[in-house]
Amino acid sequence: MKFKLLIGCCVLVMSGCASTDSGSTNNIKSETLYKDFIANQELKSIEKADPFILADYMILDKQHVALTARNRKYFLAELSNAPCADLEFSERIGLLQLERDAVTAGDQIVRIGFEQQGCTIETLYKLNRVQYEELSNLNIKRRYNADINAPARF
Repeated sequence: MKFKLLIGCCVLVMSGCASTDSGSTNNIKSETLYKDFIANQELKSIEKADPFILADYMILDKQHVALTARNRKYFLAELSNAPCADLEFSERIGLLQLERDAVTAGDQIVRIGFEQQGCTIETLYKLNRVQYEELSNLNIKRRYNADINAPARF
């Protein structure tokens, strides 16, 4: 009886490890996911978002952050490749803005408590609400992707 139970457990574990669906979210690579989104949506970069007061944000990966302004306008910030504080683990972020009440390329997104390691905004894109929600859905799929060591759901 114990032998059959042991064999059954081994078979179950092995079948779980072997079953990967090529179309599943486990194959989503964050490096190209958001760049593909920008290309597919034909997003055009903007120079400045004015007026802009940060109301909410969504950290997508190391180089992309979705921003929501108080006036319910949505933006996607693409960050430079330069090393900066790892935003994915931040509890809160802030903006170091060159112009008051405006966000532009060259401004920095910082982790609160790590302001000296700001992430420079390289490109800024205007989004509509549907695009923002689609980014949110892509982010959920990417976050729970085993290939990039995302946190497990509980």
